[in-house]
Amino acid sequence: KLPANGKIATTDKAAIEAARKAYDALTADQKKKVSADTLKKLEDAEAALKTAEGNEQAAKELEAAKEEAQAAMNEQVTVTQKGNKFTVKWKKTESADGYYVYASYCGKKATKPAKTIKKNTTTKTTITKINGKKINQKKNFHVYVVPYKIIDGKNVILGKSTVAHVVGAKNTKYSNVKKLTLTKSKYTVKVGKTAKIKAKVTLVNKNKKHIPKSHGAKFRYKSSDTSIATVSKNGKIKGIKKGTCTIYVYSINGLMKKAKVTVK
Repeated sequence: KLPANGKIATTDKAAIEAARKAYDALTADQKKKVSADTLKKLEDAEAALKTAEGNEQAAKELEAAKEEAQAAMNEQVTVTQKGNKFTVKWKKTESADGYYVYASYCGKKATKPAKTIKKNTTTKTTITKINGKKINQKKNFHVYVVPYKIIDGKNVILGKSTVAHVVGAKNTKYSNVKKLTLTKSKYTVKVGKTAKIKAKVTLVNKNKKHIPKSHGAKFRYKSSDTSIATVSKNGKIKGIKKGTCTIYVYSINGLMKKAKVTVK
C-alpha cells in the first residue's frame, strides 16, 4: 500500500516507516517469502522519502534566506556622486553569496548588471559606466541591488532593493533628495482602521525641482508584514490583524525611514 515510486511526499513518512518496521519484525524465514520486487518497492520509497525530505528542507532554507535577504534590501540604497562616477552602498545580507548592482538611464531597462559583486561582505561599489559608456551626468538614472545565492552551481535571486531614481550631477532642472523626514515614527491602529503616514523631503538644491512623477512616486511605501498591516501607494496604513510590523518609507532616490506600526 506504499505510494507509487516518484510520488512520495514527506506526508508518506509514517506509512513508509511502518512498512520498514513490519519487514524488520519478520523472522529470517518470513523475509525469504517477501519478493525482491516488494522489498525493492520499500527501499525505493525510503530513498524517495529521503529525497523529498531533503528538497523540503532546502525549500525552507531558501525561503528563510529570501526573507533575511529581502529584509536587508528593504533598507536604503545610498547613491552618492562625485565627478563622472557614482558610488552605491547597501546593507549586507548574511544569506547572499554576492550581489548584482543594476544601473540604467531612466526609461531604459537594465539588461545586465553594471557590477557583479562576488562577496556578501562587499556592500559598496563605484560605477563609472552605463551600458559600457561613460555616464551622461545630464540624464537621470536608476539603481538597484539584487542579492543572490549559489545553489547547485546556479545563482538564485533572493530579493531586490528599492529602485533609487537619481538625478545626474549636471542636470540643470532637477535636484536629488538629501533628507527624508517623517512626522511620526510610531502608529497605532485598530484592526480594520487606517492611519496616514506624513513625510517630507529636502532637496540638495532648493532652487531646483523634485524629479517629476513620470519618473516615479515622490514617496514609496512597503510593509514588512502585510498580514498585520498593509500600506497603500498614498501612504495609508490599514490594520489587518493584531501585532506589530514596520512600514518603510522611501524617497525617490532611495533614502529610507521606518515607522513602527502596532495593530490592536
